[in-house]
Amino acid sequence: MLKKVFITVLLIFLLTSCFWSDELEDWNIQAIYESKDISITIPSQWEVVENIQNILPKPANGEIVFDAVSKVENDNFYRNILVLKQEFKNEISSLDFVIWNNTSSKNEYFYYKNIFEKNVLIDWKKTKIYQFEARYSEDIPIFNFLQTGLVCNNKWFLITIALEKNNKSVERYEWLLASFKCKNN
Repeated sequence: MLKKVFITVLLIFLLTSCFWSDELEDWNIQAIYESKDISITIPSQWEVVENIQNILPKPANGEIVFDAVSKVENDNFYRNILVLKQEFKNEISSLDFVIWNNTSSKNEYFYYKNIFEKNVLIDWKKTKIYQFEARYSEDIPIFNFLQTGLVCNNKWFLITIALEKNNKSVERYEWLLASFKCKNN
């Protein structure tokens, strides 16, 4: 259910977003976004979406705590990153959470193809980064996603980056995911 809500929110956002070229993005300059719960590094040419509660639909599970979009457009798509958070009472590791989320979300897509998964350490926690292609319906193009998750202080965070399908340089986006930090963990 969580994945379905997340997909719906991301789909609405993607439908109003666009593709762009890496040559136009300046990766030498980064900006750090910080809130009471998280910090994450993004390219300085990306824009943090303010007032997200009034712009994006509220997910059925969790809340959107961060959203940023590239200012560079290509073919009516903007690369973007979204962070969801939810509190819970059960004990679960970050690794178990991200595996569960990936496994349970596969059936939420019209089309889903796993590209790779790798074990990583983010904010000193074992987790995985998944890259997958997905589309929500026959009428929607296939997008490329990178996704990971972290559990901190009885809160889970699901971090997803949406890219155009033909993007082959995902290493720098993996770095964005790896820059994620929980506060007060």
